[in-house]
Amino acid sequence: MASGISNTFRIGGLATGVAALGAILQRVLSSSLSKGFGHEGATLARIVASVGVREATASTHRSGVTMAAHDAFADALHTILIIGAGVTFLGAIAAFSLVRARDFHAASSGRVAESAA
Repeated sequence: MASGISNTFRIGGLATGVAALGAILQRVLSSSLSKGFGHEGATLARIVASVGVREATASTHRSGVTMAAHDAFADALHTILIIGAGVTFLGAIAAFSLVRARDFHAASSGRVAESAA
């Protein structure tokens, strides 16, 4: 039963994390591209996030789209990698502080002596 609960929370956490980081990526892309391209920046951000920079460049004939899309994607990726690293670091601290020494299973001294002989 504990294994099932653990598996459910693992998959649920993974799905939630992907959705949250994807939303952050989209938001940072949209805000970066909206600065240079106005209302068209949000559309470009959706294209970059879903199919890539090459298709965003092909969808518009404005100059500077390729470089701006690359820069915006790099900024967005940097942001979500920093957030992911922070969450991982906080998880490591929580695991280190919440696991007690008595929770570990120690081998009995008789078995250790038998295997050494």
